[in-house]
Order: sequence, then structure tokens, then C-alpha cells
Amino acid sequence: MGSSLRSGRDCRSAEPEDENDKLSLPTETFQSSVDILNSISCKVDETNTFSICVSRTDIFIRGMQQWQHQKKSSPKSRLKVTFFGEAGIDTGALRKEFLTEMLAEIERRLFICGADKRGKNPLYCVNSVDQNYFR
Repeated sequence: MGSSLRSGRDCRSAEPEDENDKLSLPTETFQSSVDILNSISCKVDETNTFSICVSRTDIFIRGMQQWQHQKKSSPKSRLKVTFFGEAGIDTGALRKEFLTEMLAEIERRLFICGADKRGKNPLYCVNSVDQNYFR
């Protein structure tokens, strides 16, 4: 199995060990949330930046619009966030604040509690489907 080190994180590629495994899709096994975050961070393209400018009063709509207008459906570049009317430079805190608020809005607007109150189910709404929020 090949590995590389990026920013102090262990980035391993999932390579098949024998010929029969080459036909199956690579899978990753995670033992903790730290493993998940390390896996995601290894996939970030450090050479490009995905800049987003949002309003604190409308993070969800503006964030979704800018994400959808990006050329790729999954931003893999380093995220740089600015808020309208603020002079802050994103050294990580603005990005963290944006992602925290964005995830809270996604959960609030696009998901409902399951019948057993243990999980979340997609809230199917014609408007949300029309806006491609579930792609």
C-alpha cells in the first residue's frame, strides 16, 4: 500500500493487493472521526482555492449558489471564505464558522428527524429538488 505525508497527516492510497481486487472499488475503513478528517484533508488540492463570499444572514442560499456555480460538483480545492462587509482574512476561523453554520442550515432545511428519533431523513420538497440541493 502506497503512502505519502501531507501537512503531518498520513495519506494512504487504497491500492489492491492482488489481481482479483483490481476489479472491485477501493474502500476505506475508519476507526474514528480523526481518521475521516485525515482522509478528507488528504484529498484537498492545495494548489487551488475555492473562494466563496457569503452574507451572515443568508449563508445557506448564497453558499449553495456559489457551490453549484463551481465547475466541478465537489469542491476539492482549499476553501477560502469571506463575509460581505467584513475585512477578515480567512486563516481558518472564517472557514470553520462558515462550515459550521452551513451544516446547521443544511440539517435544518433539508432533513427531518426519523420516526425513531435516532437519525435524519431527507425532507423531500419540490423546491429543494428543483434547486439541485440533493445532487
